[in-house]
Amino acid sequence: MPIGKLDHYSIRTLNLSASENFYTRIMGFTIGFRPPFKFPGLWLYNGGSYPDTFGVVHIIGIDPNDLDGLKEYLGDRDMSTLQGTGTLDHMAFRATGLAQMRARLRENNVAYRESIAGDNDFDVYRLDYRRFWSHGKGNVIAIRQSNQWTVDAPASAYAPVLLRGYTMGEYLGENMSSLEVEERYKFAERWTATFFAGVACLYGAEKKCEESDNLYPSVGAGIQFLLKPQQGLVANLEYAQAKDGNNAVIFKMGYGW
Repeated sequence: MPIGKLDHYSIRTLNLSASENFYTRIMGFTIGFRPPFKFPGLWLYNGGSYPDTFGVVHIIGIDPNDLDGLKEYLGDRDMSTLQGTGTLDHMAFRATGLAQMRARLRENNVAYRESIAGDNDFDVYRLDYRRFWSHGKGNVIAIRQSNQWTVDAPASAYAPVLLRGYTMGEYLGENMSSLEVEERYKFAERWTATFFAGVACLYGAEKKCEESDNLYPSVGAGIQFLLKPQQGLVANLEYAQAKDGNNAVIFKMGYGW
């Protein structure tokens, strides 16, 4: 996910007028467009206007008598930490590749919460099933069946193809289901060869899995080296070939999945 630049930072304040006074009269920012959130606040600009820019400072006002809208959108915060003209709430970077960032967060087990400005209200459901069978002397055959379903989601939140060989987010659909099989053949004490094949389907909104245009196959092979047997640390190099000329050389620490 390419990070372009710091887009804005946001503060929470119990004294909206004092914060407005500081950032407009002292810092010289101007008040501009702000979506109709369910809590008070200001978007401050330093040149330019929406939608070319989203401002440089977002001030989040706090109404102690009505906190529901703010909690729903940005979560709760200890009121005792809100002193002066504002306490830092978050920083935002302008970037591209939303689907790739979601995948990176999941792969690294980082908890996150999505929030899209405006009236978007949608659901995403995921189901991932994996099974492994040992056979021979240290060999393993593995199967993975993945699903992602969306309900009333904008196109940017559609399900991506989750197979090696495809760029995350290149192909999107309302729903995605995939099946992948992998053979891990141990041919030496620390060396294992891998062979894998799979297919994904994007469906929904008149797309059906019976149509070949909605099917995304993938095949590939690789080699693994066991760096630290006690810790199970593996260096993994793979090559995957996919639809429409897509291919990838993948190096990572750990197994494909």
